[in-house]
Formats: sequence, structure tokens, C-alpha cells
Amino acid sequence: MNSPNDDGAPALPLQPVPAMTAAHNDIAAIPVAPLLKTTTTTTTTTTTTTKKPMLKGWRLLLSLVGHIAFWPFNLFFGSLALLGYTPLILLELLADAAEDLTPWTFAIGAVLLAIVPVASTIGGIWLTLRRDGRCLLVLLLGVEIPALWLLGTRTFGMQELTGSAALLVVGALLGIVAVYRRVLRPIDADSDVGLLLTQPLTAILLPVGAWVMIVMGSFAAPSVAELLGILVFDGASFHPERVLFGLFAWMTVATFVSTPFLAPIVWTIVAVHGARAITRRRGLALAFATTVGPVGAFVVLLAVLWASPATTTLERLRVLPTTDAERQALLDDRETIRDGLVDAALIGRRYPLNERSRPWQNAWQKLVGDHVASQLDDELRLWAAPFIFAGNAADAQLQAQQFYRAFFGEELERTEREAVRHAIAATFTREQRFAGLINEGQQRVRLVHQQVTATPTNNGLVAVEIHDEWSNLTPTDLEIQLSFSLPPSTAITGLWLNDVDDKANAFPFALAPRGAAQQVYREQVAARVDPALLEQVGPQQYRLRVFPVPARAIADEHHRAFGGRTLDPWSSTAGKHAHVWLTYETISVDGAVPVPTVLEARNAFFDDVAVREVQGQRVDNSETAWVTASPTVPITTMPTEAVYRLADNSCVEVHRRAHVTAGDFGALAGKVVDVVIDRSLAMESLQAPLAQALSSLSSRSTSGAIFETVWTAGTLRNEAATRVSSLPVVVDGAVPFQAFGATSLKEMLSQQRAARRLDGRHADVVIVLAARGSFESNDDTPLLEGGPPATIAVLHLGALPTGYDDATADAVSRSGGIITTSLAELQAHLAQGPTLLVDELVVSEIACSSETRPAPSVVARLAVRLLDRRRDRSDASTLDRLHAVALGVPVVTPYSSMIVLVSEVQRERLRQLNAQQDRYDREVEDGGQKLSSEPSFTVTGAPEPQEWLLLIVAMAAIVVAKRRAARAM
Repeated sequence: MNSPNDDGAPALPLQPVPAMTAAHNDIAAIPVAPLLKTTTTTTTTTTTTTKKPMLKGWRLLLSLVGHIAFWPFNLFFGSLALLGYTPLILLELLADAAEDLTPWTFAIGAVLLAIVPVASTIGGIWLTLRRDGRCLLVLLLGVEIPALWLLGTRTFGMQELTGSAALLVVGALLGIVAVYRRVLRPIDADSDVGLLLTQPLTAILLPVGAWVMIVMGSFAAPSVAELLGILVFDGASFHPERVLFGLFAWMTVATFVSTPFLAPIVWTIVAVHGARAITRRRGLALAFATTVGPVGAFVVLLAVLWASPATTTLERLRVLPTTDAERQALLDDRETIRDGLVDAALIGRRYPLNERSRPWQNAWQKLVGDHVASQLDDELRLWAAPFIFAGNAADAQLQAQQFYRAFFGEELERTEREAVRHAIAATFTREQRFAGLINEGQQRVRLVHQQVTATPTNNGLVAVEIHDEWSNLTPTDLEIQLSFSLPPSTAITGLWLNDVDDKANAFPFALAPRGAAQQVYREQVAARVDPALLEQVGPQQYRLRVFPVPARAIADEHHRAFGGRTLDPWSSTAGKHAHVWLTYETISVDGAVPVPTVLEARNAFFDDVAVREVQGQRVDNSETAWVTASPTVPITTMPTEAVYRLADNSCVEVHRRAHVTAGDFGALAGKVVDVVIDRSLAMESLQAPLAQALSSLSSRSTSGAIFETVWTAGTLRNEAATRVSSLPVVVDGAVPFQAFGATSLKEMLSQQRAARRLDGRHADVVIVLAARGSFESNDDTPLLEGGPPATIAVLHLGALPTGYDDATADAVSRSGGIITTSLAELQAHLAQGPTLLVDELVVSEIACSSETRPAPSVVARLAVRLLDRRRDRSDASTLDRLHAVALGVPVVTPYSSMIVLVSEVQRERLRQLNAQQDRYDREVEDGGQKLSSEPSFTVTGAPEPQEWLLLIVAMAAIVVAKRRAARAM
């Protein structure tokens, strides 16, 4: 007769055991009782049944504890996930992810957080029906609570993950999934394939568990006793009415607090049992490969990713290179450097802790004193490196932007816009997502309506009006800034501002010297009073700034499901909007009218909400274009060939010539020429146009020209600019220089003037071959003067920058030079001599005759450019003549800006500044902003014991707050 086993179940029938062979090396042949084994199978000749074991003693006690701990826990968190977290947070998150407003990598973690209690409950039901409560303890401590810890911290405490943090999170998740499978399907019932697939994942949990026990366990250890006192006692007084709540809370919190110790133990047991099973089935070698191998690979990869990319990159760039080999090493690692600089710029979004955070010291100081706690904190910070930025965050973010500009020649926040958007959108509430996109993604003010109309005038031009309606998505009055370009044969003629759609009663512009206009604008914005400012910041570049776009009205709200009402940050239907009217006159070619090309938008953004109309017809939207379609007129327009009288009573003659499409540098024959070559990193992708320009310069047409080449050098290159007494040789379309770092146009011109020509002469012409460059690299330092003035011709081989500082732009204009992106236009300009050639218009100074016409806007603007050549700048009166010409039309020029003022006090202030000697002195304003704001919710390690309740009640608090806010509306 069979006797019962220790678990109270009948023993297996006594049968002969066959001899072990290699073919029968199976775990089923050896009686084992692993931790997870809770079933006994009774075999008969006809059927196979599974019975739950009969438990006694401490096994029965553990089973009861498992049920008591598991089911209330899952009832609470399952209800919270299904009734609160999912409808109020997760559905919004998924909707925004579908609209690309938040990254899917973040949304997936939030989905898993909702799934964990549901999956654990299903698994618990399965185990209750087939096994006993001890397995529920394993499921709770080894799977559910660690997963909630991990995903809760990920969702509510972090936005983006560094490489090492992502490895820890992903490794832990995969391992927990493997443990979940092991709980539901014990080792002795699993197939070889299932065992071999899950073993490497459970093995990864060994180093993860060690890390959790050291880093997270060190938080929990000093908090247990004090936490119990907080839950039940108030100071020295005992409160019986708090005992029941205290017991429930204590059980729940104690389970969480003990997880950093118990979960690694469970993971270790599971991994060891898996290794032993594989050893019995397949041998020691395979067990070693599937257990030790993954652990070693995981640890090595973690070590590679352990150091902060931001810290290592900044330290590397602080040591300037001294040789081409060192520079090449940096170039070879440019993508690593890029990632490190982006990581530094997003410190507030990627690192929950920083150098000021002392979580372990705060947790231990009451037990061991400040000195020992401080030493303990220093040691543990090394283990928690993936989540701590060890340095001054503000300094690192500023240096990241400076190094990015110096290395890549662009602005980090502009070039890496998608990375920034990805980081700031990875947050658990819609309000924070929109706040992030609004504040750092610069999606604060939305274009909601635009009307573009074009009408031919009686002076041979086309008058264009752009009417924009802007809606502020924030509760604060804001400024918008649009940098844009227009063809040089275009003149801006007007600017109006209102908060309603009424141009007739809108505030009109005043034309003022650029420095005075800028000063008034800055003063009024600081005083929170309405102005608008339109400036020319380059030969074709303009900058429009409008303040204020009125704040979003509080009544701007929308209804949501589940009976609540809340503010909608993206609504554009309520409150006053900013209406801006911009007018310009231009030339149409075959009826096509040029429209502004936006170079950069700050605070302003475009999407599919706007209603855009061109010539009264609805047109498509765009997320990148300010004006998405060009208006058309029935004819080609052009100013009449005539003599025009300017406002200062001088005259210019205008006639037409065919537009130059091809040419050469024949005008340089016999002249002394400096060719300045930008060696910025951006030139690496511009080798073809650079080779074309150099080939044209070295052609027969320039016979007799005396060339010298100036190799420029940026700050990061860490060497002086050099000269060579010839043009560089182009071999197979490549120019022999190492593209590295970045150099501004002002630096290039200063280096050309500082490096004396080798032949001792002075250059007649300076040709600069440059990349786009960055407006933010400009400053107010004067341009280095040197020798007789030479004509400066700047050819941007790529696109135009958003603008230039006044010292650089004035130097080019005063020299009679040109800034362009067209090689043919540059060649034609140098060949034109004292006259000015723009598109098909030739403008020249001429004595006034009896038959003159008033100059239209385009002619007046071109006349300012012509009259600016070789003028003495010793006092402001020289520029007053140019300003007078602009006032006669009126028209925006490099020296005359349009400003919209709304009060007589503002106008009086402008009159005062117009009388000052520095009325044309304008400071460089790049409008740059630092990516320094941190997320509004972070888990910082819970420095006080009671804050261990944070992860338990976080979702509940959020749900309660949302429902209260909904009822209050």
C-alpha cells in the first residue's frame, strides 16, 4: 500500500526504474522537488489526472500567507489599473502616441504597467485552481511587484533612458517575463526548448538582482522601523484608530519595501533550478553556456554603457586637439559626440538624480550619523550611475550647446529638434506632454488662420499682403519670432498689429533707425506692453517679432469621456488672438509671386489646424512652411526703365538686362584676390560646389589674377589661420583640407585681415567660400580692420543663415560686395562694377534730370544698397541719408526697421532715442534658449522613509486629483 508523501499527496506507485542511459537522461526520471513544483501526477492505465497537494505545517502556513498577501494586493492594484489609470491616463497617452505627440517606446511601458496586475490576477487564478498559495508568493514577489516597481518608476519617474538604464530596464523586464512563465509552467513540466529559451533571460536577473539589492535595498533597509511608526504612531502617542489602516498599509508597503531583498532571492532560486535542470537533461556545458554566458555578456555590455555619455563627451571636448590625427579621431567619433552632447542638453529629462541629490545620506543619517551616511552615499552613487548625472547640470547644458555649435556649426536645439521633442513628450500626463512641447519644443503659439493676397500695382510691381492669426496655447502673454528670407528684389512696406480681425483700426508701424527701434521694443516687452518689430538682418534675411500674443482664456476647455471637463492646452477657439498684417512689393515672373521662406520659427508653429487661403482659395497646410502656396497674377511685372528721384533728392537710373545664368570670373583678371575657404565640418558635405567654385576661379578667365588662399580655423580646431600663395588643387572633386569645427563669417573676415598676404600686397577682392553658418555664433565684437577696403563677395555653398551681426553685414555692404548662394550671381556682381545688378534690374547713380519719377519701394531699397558703398561711417549722419531714402516710401532696409507702437508714451520714447548718436547701433540677439527645465514630476529616490509610499499611492493620487478637478469644473 502506498504511503503519503510529505505534502500529503499519495506517493507514486512503486514501479521498477529502468537503468539510466544517455537516451533517457531526463529530469522526469529523477524525483526532485523544486521550489516551483506544486503538483503531483497520478498515472493509471486509462487516464491522467492532476490533484492539488494536501499541505501541512509550515507549507500550509506559507500557502495561507500567499493568499492573504496576493489577493488584496491584486484587488487594489487591478481595480486601480482598470478603473483609474487606464481610462484617465493610459487612453490619453495612447491617443497622443497615435498622433505622434509622445513616443511609442514610452507608451509601451505605460501599457505594460496596466497589464501587470491583470496578468498576475489571471496567473493567480490559474495557480489557485491547480496548485497552492506558495506559488502565489513567488508570483507576487518575483514577478508582479518587481514589474510594478520597474514600470511604475519608468512611467512616473523617468522620461528618457540612457543606454545603461535602458539595458537594466529591458533586461529586468525580459527576465521577469521568463520567471512568470516558469511560475505557470514548472521546470519538470517544461520542454527542453522552453527551458533553454527562458534560462538565459532568468540568468540576466542575477546581475540585475544584485544591483537591485545594493542600490534599492539600501534605500529600504533604514526605513522599515520608522515607516511602521509613521503609519501607527503620531510622535509618542499611540492611535488605536490608525492600527487597522496601519496594518493594511504596513502589509502593502512592507511587501514593496522587501522587494529589493526578496525578489533577487526568488530570481536566484529560479535561475539555479533552471541551470540544474539543464545540467541533468543536456549536460553541464550547455547549462554553463545558457546561464554564465548571458550573465557575462550582460555585465560586459552594461560596463560599456555604464559611464554617462554627457560626462565623457564634455570631458573629451574640453581638451582641445593639437594635431590632425587628434582631430580625425574626434571626427571618427562624431556620432558618439553628437549623442553625448544631446544627452548633456537633456540632462533634466534623462537623469532623475544629480550631484545635489543625496538620497542614501538622507535615508541613513538618523541611524549612522552624517559622516558615515555621506560616505555610504558616495559609494552607492557609483552603483546608481545610470540614473545620476555627476556634475553641474546647468553648466553641462550650456557647454553642450556651445560645443555643438563649435563642432557641428549648427544649433543643437534646431538640428536635434526631434530628439528634444522625443524627450519632452515622454511623460505620463497630457498636461506635462503639452507643457513640454510648448516650453521646449517651442510649440507655444499656433497659426490658426492665414490669408495671402497679391495685386499688381501701377508702378510695375506686385503688392502682397499676408494676414496671420496666431493663437497662444499658454496662460501667459508670449512673443513669437519668425526669421525668413525674401528675394533681394523685394521690399517690405508695412506692418500692423491688432488683437481682433480689424486692419482699419489696427496699430500701424513707424519706421525708425534700427538701434532705436530695437531699444524701444526691448523696453516695452520688458514692461509687458504691446509692440511688434520687423528688422532686416542680412541681404535677404528678415526677423519679425510680435508681442504679445494674448494668453489663452481660462474658459477654453473641452469635454471628455467619464464625465469630466478639463483645460485643453491645444484648443484655439477661445480668447483673443494676435492678428498681424505684413505687406511687401515684389516682381512677378510669368505671373508667379515670391513668398517668404521661413528660416526659423521660435515659439510659433504650424500644423494641420490652420485655415490657409491664397487669393481667396483654400490651400494645403504644412508643418514647416509659413506660406505654403505662392499667389499668381496675370502678368509679369517689372519697374519701368527710368530715372527715379529718391526722398533725399538724389537720383538713380534703372534699366533691365537679361538675368545671368552662367558666367566666369573674368572681372578678376589682373587683380589681387584673397580666397577665404571655410574649413568648418559642414563643408565636408559641400565638396562638390566648393570644387566647382575653385575650378571656375582657376580657369583661363582669371589669367593675371594674383591669388592667395586663406585657410580659416575655428576655436575648436585650436590652430591659427594660414595662407598659401595659390589656389588649392582640386583632385577628383575633392579639396585637400580637413573639415573640422565651425567658424563664423566674422571670424573668417577677421582672420583674412590678420593674416598678411605673403607678397606684401593688399587684396582688391576677397571671395569667401563658406557653409551656411550659425547666426547664434555672432556677437557684438567689432570686425578686425586692416588695409585698404576690398570688395567682399561671400558665396554660401549651402543655404543662407538666419542672419548676420551688423558689423559683418555692414562691412560687406560698405565694400560694395555681395552675399549670395548663386555662383553665377556672384560672378555677375563682380563684373558689374560700380552699378548694382539684382535679378534683371541694373541700378546706378545718376545726376537728376527734369524727367524723373518718384522711386517705388523696390527701387528705393536697392538704392539704399547702392548708396551704401564706400561711405564714411564716422558719424550717424551718413546713415541718416540712407534712412531718409527709406522713410520716403517707406521700406525696411538694413538700417531702418519697422516698429508697431500702441501708446503715445512709446512714441515719445522712440523720438528720444532717434535723437541719440547711437540710434543705429543694434545689439546681436539670437533668441536662443537653454534646454534646462526639468520635468515637473520625478522620483528622486525617496529621501524620507514615508516617501516609500510614493510608488504605491502615485496612481491613486493622480486618479483622485483628476476626478476632483473634473467635479470642480
